[in-house]
Amino acid sequence: MRRSKQLLESQIKKAESDLRIGERTRLAADLHDAISQTLTGVSFQIDAAAWTMKSDLPAAEQFLSVARQTLLSCREELRRCLWDLRNDSLESADFGEALRRPPGSPRCQFRERGCAPHCTTEEVLL
Repeated sequence: MRRSKQLLESQIKKAESDLRIGERTRLAADLHDAISQTLTGVSFQIDAAAWTMKSDLPAAEQFLSVARQTLLSCREELRRCLWDLRNDSLESADFGEALRRPPGSPRCQFRERGCAPHCTTEEVLL
């Protein structure tokens, strides 16, 4: 009976560990994707600024302003995400609470903070 209880406790600990690893792996992939998309958007803004610098300085300044704001927003959101990860409910003593959280519930969301003035996406990409 005692051996059976120890085996069950061991299996529970392994399952908890596997869940933690799986959740952290998923979060790492989500963060990577979100940051990659944000940096790609900033890159487009900087490219658009370079392309319009000589012909339309106010538009170029706007592109750079959007890029700056996007980076600032991304930095703040990343800071919040990392703080949330540090205080993740999976690290708490109440593993049951972590299991009750809806699967895939977003902790971090990166949002676009502006758009290119006077240009469509197609124009920026061309």
